[in-house]
Amino acid sequence: MEKVYLVIWSNGEQYDYQEINKGVFSTMEKAESYVEEWRGYYKKQSDEIAIKFNYHELDDYDFDWYFPERMWITECDLQ
Repeated sequence: MEKVYLVIWSNGEQYDYQEINKGVFSTMEKAESYVEEWRGYYKKQSDEIAIKFNYHELDDYDFDWYFPERMWITECDLQ
């Protein structure tokens, strides 16, 4: 049985939760590369926003709470 790797994105919102399938990859390495590239870009963009609006100066600043988007990989069997 052949395996594929599905990359799923979530906005992480509590009240308006959404999930979107971002891609199907033939190898785990390709899927992981896609996710890591996205995470690096997301972290860079989010840090720029946090600095612009001085989020990092807040006593309760938590990156994961202010920027809840996530991406993960699910392994699926093709039939």
